[in-house]
Amino acid sequence: RNEKERHYPIAMTAYALMAFQASGHLPGEGEYGREVTLGVQYLLDSVSPEGLIGDKDNGQYMYFHGIATIALAELYGQTKDPRIRKKLQSVVERVVVCQNSQGGWRYRPVKRDADISVTVLQCVALRAAKNSGIDVPQATLDKAVKYVKACFHPSTGGFSYQPGSSPGFARTAAAIYSLQVCGLSDDDWVKSGSKYLFSNYR
Repeated sequence: RNEKERHYPIAMTAYALMAFQASGHLPGEGEYGREVTLGVQYLLDSVSPEGLIGDKDNGQYMYFHGIATIALAELYGQTKDPRIRKKLQSVVERVVVCQNSQGGWRYRPVKRDADISVTVLQCVALRAAKNSGIDVPQATLDKAVKYVKACFHPSTGGFSYQPGSSPGFARTAAAIYSLQVCGLSDDDWVKSGSKYLFSNYR
C-alpha cells in the first residue's frame, strides 16, 4: 500500500469500491466480487454506534465520512442489502444533524463552520442515499445547495472555498457537479461555473 492508503484507508476503500462497482463488480458478483465483499464489510465495521465513519483523530474526518457514505449509498442502491441499509441510514443521519446554520459542513462532525470541499461531498452523499431509497430531508439538501451557491464568485463565474474568498478550478468543478447531482443541470450557476472551467483549463 502507498502512503495515502496507509493514512486514509476508509477513503481509499470507498473510492476503490466505487471503481469496482462502476465496472460491474458487486459483493459476491463479478471477477472481484470477493474483494468488494471484504471492502464493504470493512466500511460497515468502521461505522461507530453514533453513525460516524472515519478516524475521529484526523483533522479531515468529514471528508472520509462523506466519501464512505457515497460508496455505501451506491452499493445499497444496487444490492438492497439490509446490513448496508442499517449502517447507511445511521451515517446519513449523522450528516444531517451536523449541517451548520449556513447549510454546509467542515472537517469535523460539528455545526461550527463550513467550506465547499467538505460540503459538496456531503451533498453528493445525501443525494446518492436519497436515490437509493434512504430517507433524506429535502430541507437538508436545499440548505446544502444554498451554501454551494453562496460560494459563487460573480466576477469570475467560479466557486470559492468559502463565501467571499477566491475561486478555484477544483472547487468550481466540485460545486457544479454537486448542483447537477441535485437536479440543477440547467441552473445559471452551473452554466457560469462550466464557462469558468473551460476558461481556466490548462
